[in-house]
Amino acid sequence: MNEAGPASSCSAACDDWALGKLLAENQYSAYFWHPLLIVLLQMAIAEVSLAPLVKFALVTLVGVPLVFAWSHILRLLAPVRKVL
Repeated sequence: MNEAGPASSCSAACDDWALGKLLAENQYSAYFWHPLLIVLLQMAIAEVSLAPLVKFALVTLVGVPLVFAWSHILRLLAPVRKVL
């Protein structure tokens, strides 16, 4: 565990990689927000006529970056950063 705490712990390789560090810093916030955002995405494409595997791939490819972007943006606010 480092000085920042367990939520921002990252391996040595991750510390040198900006994207990895960003993802590591936002992992708990992403964990917190992902059910809401993923379900909203699933509901948005529920009536679209696509194969289930295609829908899964679409939600995954859009959802993962969306969740981490949402988490990062919210954590820019000081009160949110203290909690998440």
